[in-house]
Amino acid sequence: MLIRRILLLAFFCGYLHAQEEIPMQDSVPSPLIIDPVPEAAVAPEPIPVSLDSIPQGFSAQIQRNQPPPPAEEPPPPPPEPKVALPPPSPPPPPVKAPLYRFYEDYLDSVVIFARNVLPGKQNFETKKALINEEKPAPKGEYEKQSDYDKRIAGFDGEKQKKIRALEKEYAADEKSRMEKLRAAVNYKPDLQPEWAGILKQDTTAEGYEERIAKLAGKISFMGTKTANVEEILTNLGLLGKKDLETLNRKNRIYMARLDRARELMRDYILQEQAKVLSTERTKFDMALGAYDPEKEQFQVNMNDINSKTVPFDYVGFIKISPSAAQEINRRTDDFLGSVDYINYPFIVNGEKLFPGTKKADIYYKDKAVPSTGVFRNVASFENAEGYIEWAMRADSLISGKVKPRKLDSLYAMKRELPKAAKQAKAAPAGTWWERNKNIVRGSLFVLAAAGTGVAVWQNIEADNKVKKMNENDWYNKTAQAIVDKDKDAYNRYSKEYDDAVKKVRSHEDMRNGFYIGAGVFGFTGILSLAF
Repeated sequence: MLIRRILLLAFFCGYLHAQEEIPMQDSVPSPLIIDPVPEAAVAPEPIPVSLDSIPQGFSAQIQRNQPPPPAEEPPPPPPEPKVALPPPSPPPPPVKAPLYRFYEDYLDSVVIFARNVLPGKQNFETKKALINEEKPAPKGEYEKQSDYDKRIAGFDGEKQKKIRALEKEYAADEKSRMEKLRAAVNYKPDLQPEWAGILKQDTTAEGYEERIAKLAGKISFMGTKTANVEEILTNLGLLGKKDLETLNRKNRIYMARLDRARELMRDYILQEQAKVLSTERTKFDMALGAYDPEKEQFQVNMNDINSKTVPFDYVGFIKISPSAAQEINRRTDDFLGSVDYINYPFIVNGEKLFPGTKKADIYYKDKAVPSTGVFRNVASFENAEGYIEWAMRADSLISGKVKPRKLDSLYAMKRELPKAAKQAKAAPAGTWWERNKNIVRGSLFVLAAAGTGVAVWQNIEADNKVKKMNENDWYNKTAQAIVDKDKDAYNRYSKEYDDAVKKVRSHEDMRNGFYIGAGVFGFTGILSLAF
């Protein structure tokens, strides 16, 4: 009994302890009587209960009675990133020809592009031949007959497939190379030859002669080169007719520029030789002759025949008033002179002399006095070699019969074909020569013989005219008329002398021209035998 009471007391104390730990409502409603909850009443917020404050038995029971936690759904997979497609490759830029400085560079480039096409074609043909020569391997020891038959049946198809792939690759490469070649041929900017300063008017007549020789060599070389380039491109069949015509026109313009540059040098020489230079005012050898008070003029002779620069011999008259003539009294102390001459030298023993005098100016006490007169030939030059030829050209320059055209560098640089080239009709190369070469050769030799005969005849005529002029002595008679102050005689004799000189020079010109023509025709005829 005692034990029961102790156990009952312990149970009761534990129950009270549990009542104090778990909060309960103040009053438990009766299961039969349920007071209605007013609509405005708000349910009190539940007080959170810690599991530590619940007895172990009740805590475990509560945990067992709780519903299981909801299963966590796996997070949705992230969206796959969109793969950005690469932008389409832009079309290849159009093929542009490189920039060139001179026409010679352009022509070399055309040749390089043409030669680049040829190895590609040869390489293609070689590879194609190697593929065609391929043969199937023999049947292996462990190879089935059916497999071998199948391999043999498809071998030719594989070869054709390789050839088609090779042709496709070659066509692409060939197109690129051909586009470069056509772009080079049809290059639009106008290209000048490599002048290298040759068009400048900055040297002497000798310097221009050297440039003419250089241009002649270049014309010969480039004429052959341009023809070879056109022949190569024609034979290779790489370009159409229009492209070949374009290149031919460019070549003709280039060659025409070189020809005009040679003309320009010749005109530069004329401009240089036709320049009128003047000596300084100098005390030349001077003598005053008789004075004519009616005409108020002194006869005068002024010369410097031994000069190392401008030898001359001048005779004429100067206007002097009677009072001044009386003061002068034929003394020449206060007289000075200067001479105008052309810049066309006569070479004597390697030295340049300028006897091409044009005008004399005479000064008395530093004042110019009116003068009229003529220049006589310097006696020491008359028998000098080449003097007659020099004198003829000098007279032409002084009189203006031969005069420069005053050309400049723009004449050579202009883009223009020669008129003969514009009017020439295209003909098959070599055909005309093959048909007419014998006629041409015969004509050349006939013309050479005829030219020689006429030249000999003109030489005889010139000698006869010189003998007749010496017999009549027109020159000395003219000079004597000046001394005698016989105007009528001077006019008559000077006219006879001038007419005789013109006739001699006319015959000499014809003689020289026919000799040159005969030589040219003869040389050309001999040269034609080699073709």
